[in-house]
Amino acid sequence: MDKGMFHPPSETPQDHPTTHHPSTTQRHGPALQPKLDSAPPPGGSYEQKSKEDLVLAMDKVDREIAKVESEINRIQKKKTQLEERAKMPPEPEKSASSPQRVEPKHRDLWQVIYAENRKKAEAARSILDGLCPRYDMPLYNQPCDTDVYQVNLKKNEEMRPKLVKYFKHRSKLQNIRQRYICTRYEHLMAQWNRRAERIENNVKKKAKDAKTREFFEKLFPEIRKQREQQERVDRVGTRGDSCRSDADFAEIVDGLSEQENQLNHMRQLAVVDPMLLDSEEQRIRFISTNGFIREPFKDFKESQQLDSWTEQEKKIFKEKFIQHPKNFHLIASFIEKKSVADCILYYYLTKKTNNYKALVRKQSMKAKKPKSGRSHASTQDQVSGNKDGSDKTEDGKKEGEEGTEMKIDRPPSPRMTRARKQTMNWTEEEISLVKEGFGKHGKDFGSISRMVSNKSEQQVKNFYHNYKKKH
Repeated sequence: MDKGMFHPPSETPQDHPTTHHPSTTQRHGPALQPKLDSAPPPGGSYEQKSKEDLVLAMDKVDREIAKVESEINRIQKKKTQLEERAKMPPEPEKSASSPQRVEPKHRDLWQVIYAENRKKAEAARSILDGLCPRYDMPLYNQPCDTDVYQVNLKKNEEMRPKLVKYFKHRSKLQNIRQRYICTRYEHLMAQWNRRAERIENNVKKKAKDAKTREFFEKLFPEIRKQREQQERVDRVGTRGDSCRSDADFAEIVDGLSEQENQLNHMRQLAVVDPMLLDSEEQRIRFISTNGFIREPFKDFKESQQLDSWTEQEKKIFKEKFIQHPKNFHLIASFIEKKSVADCILYYYLTKKTNNYKALVRKQSMKAKKPKSGRSHASTQDQVSGNKDGSDKTEDGKKEGEEGTEMKIDRPPSPRMTRARKQTMNWTEEEISLVKEGFGKHGKDFGSISRMVSNKSEQQVKNFYHNYKKKH
């Protein structure tokens, strides 16, 4: 600050010797000239203001001096501490094998287990760290934090305009090609329509069609009716909007609705072919190798060896199939080294040659015959047993069973057939009595059998179930 700014204007230059530096006078002379030459303000306010500024400046300098002195003292103390630490002997390093013992705090059981697991994991990790070099890979919170992601973004920004340009050009060429194909199709369709119309309008063809139509209309009159009805509808359509009666209007509406339904039906059945592919798209092909067999002959031989059936296996299969028709799970359980799929395949390969249905039917008929034979044999045995008045032994039972099997093939005696005819045949009188009994007693077959003298309760019941829909 210039000395002329701090001195009050009342002091004369003689009291304070002027020691001006030439550089300062040259630098600040023109700028400070108005302040020095300016007249002092009235009332001595300028003098009071300059004193306050001096006091503030002195306080500021004192504060800075105190701050610098405190910083010097702090640095001096730190220097002395470092010198004392350097003069002290170095402390021995603590080995890793003898760590400083720390008093353990009270921990719960799960905390102890967690701590032991951490120690074991660290020990195992230390062993693995020594086996292979250590790579400090960076950790990322998100995939976008990786360098590869950022590089891909930059590449995408570079490639995006090229890709957009390529696909625009490709779609443009595709649209041009589709328009060309459509115009060519329309041109060829028009040519075909003209040719078909020329063929339809041929005089010889019309005469031939008329003869053919007359021939078929004579054979099938309904064709003529349909043709006349269609011609009538066409004539009604050419009359205009005028309708003579409600019948004509209804006929026109029916014809229009029928045409619309037929058109919709044809549109549903029509198949719209896809656009033709260009040479580039035709070059791309997909060759399916599903079910491809490199050596079919070898595979065929192996399958024949796997599907080979011995005579014993065939015999077991036939016997078990007759006993359990088409129960392949049960049949496969009786044959070793054959699965359910093998049994099913063998059945369909041999069902025409072996005729399994006839064998099953024959077995069912055989099963039915012994039942009737046993019933007749049991009645005869009862009669003979009553006559003899003695019980049969076990050997006698076996002989009796063999005898019944031998008696199955014999024809029944005339007396038995006569009795069966008498009991099975129903006369008109008996049928009328049974009907009256059903009307009176309902399904009380015992009361109805008492009304008919030569019929039992079971016979009446069988008659009801056999003829309830007929009578």
